[in-house]
Amino acid sequence: AKDKLPRLLGEGLEIGPADPAYGSDRFGVIIGGRQILADAGDLEQGAPVRVTLGDGRAFETTVATRFPERSLALLATAEGVTLDAPVRAGAIGAGTALFAAAPRADGHVIAPLFVAHASSRELLTTNVLDSFRGMPVFEFEGALAGILAYEGGAVRMLTVDAALEPSLSALPEPRPPARES
Repeated sequence: AKDKLPRLLGEGLEIGPADPAYGSDRFGVIIGGRQILADAGDLEQGAPVRVTLGDGRAFETTVATRFPERSLALLATAEGVTLDAPVRAGAIGAGTALFAAAPRADGHVIAPLFVAHASSRELLTTNVLDSFRGMPVFEFEGALAGILAYEGGAVRMLTVDAALEPSLSALPEPRPPARES
């Protein structure tokens, strides 16, 4: 896995400039040719965001879709900027060793994680994750397992599909059952 680390760090990213009030770096992961999922759910729709990839490339994106209840946002690159997304992992079971990884201006951050419980939406780990929100999480073979998101008052590891679920506020209100006459 160590030989795959430089490539994976190129797929993770740091966004910025960091807001001094925010108190920490922000991280994200490429999930499509022009899409980045990042810890930027507090930014407004359409806000510009500067992204620096692990390989040093830097460019502007905009907040395309917000998932504020997860503190995440989908960032869209400008026309002509194409990115390579990592392969996504399949099902992951309890006992699996994973790692969160991202570049920072002052060096790489690598956090080993061990899965205690797995569901289709979330992987519960044995680690405290607060310092790593927004970081991509990979299998040792290099496949993307998920992203660390702030949801429900805690940082948890969500699958990419779960992280992209529509916001509860975006779902239509349920209609009451029709009354029979």
